[in-house]
Amino acid sequence: TSDVDVVICKISDEEGKLKQTVGINTSDEGELVLQDMFGSLKLKSCDELSCLIPLTFTYTMNNIGSNTMDITEFSRTNDAVTPGTVSFLDGISDKTLDVGESTSAEEEDLYDICEASEKEVSETITLQGKADPPEGKPCEDETAYVLEPPKKSKECRVRVDVTCEDEEGTDCDKIEMPELQCSDGDEINVVSFKYTGLGCLASANTQDSDECEDFNGGPFFEESRIVCANSELEKVFDSMVSLDEFFTVPTKEDGKLEDYIKCEILNAADGSKRQSVKIVTSGDEALY
Repeated sequence: TSDVDVVICKISDEEGKLKQTVGINTSDEGELVLQDMFGSLKLKSCDELSCLIPLTFTYTMNNIGSNTMDITEFSRTNDAVTPGTVSFLDGISDKTLDVGESTSAEEEDLYDICEASEKEVSETITLQGKADPPEGKPCEDETAYVLEPPKKSKECRVRVDVTCEDEEGTDCDKIEMPELQCSDGDEINVVSFKYTGLGCLASANTQDSDECEDFNGGPFFEESRIVCANSELEKVFDSMVSLDEFFTVPTKEDGKLEDYIKCEILNAADGSKRQSVKIVTSGDEALY
């Protein structure tokens, strides 16, 4: 069965029991390469490209002697096909060849040129002919034709893929935008921030009780030490933070934000205070 983009192949045993189902992408978005494996199926052709080459072998027996002869054997052996030996004698209606006459037989073969190249295997066809003249000794001849595998292509094949998923295994293009309001009256336990290095004039929030004060000209877009304490004066964060870095408060699992946190941003070099920020985390005021 198939649709526009995918071919579905179902493989069953003699009793009709399903053994394997294989789906192959045949759209222009999927790459198909000869010799690719799809379960138990190996790709041998696609549109005008094909590994399978129809060949015709012609076998000829000539009477090059000076006497009439009766053909007693006309056969070939092939070390790469089954059956390995085939006789053409029964297909010759007149087995007597006069001087200068000949007889021929043809055989068709489906040659897997990709397999021969991949395994570097040659195919040897040996033709044998024997005859009895009415007078004199029997004669015979043998010749071999070697079908050499084509040289391997120096094609370089590589494929790179990029996948993206969140920590829950959701594809990145399917991640939904979260609700912006952190709580609706409930106490907030954990918050994360991005350090922007901006002054208090950049503040934009809906809290009435927020506080922000710049000192010594503000943070100046620099790496800073940030120290946060909750409303019970318990330290819940103390670390160096780079510009545009994300950080989470509290840093300890048993830390609590309580009613609010107050964070001080200090100069990394001399410890001077650059900014003080208060954020209500009790849930009584909206936080986005």
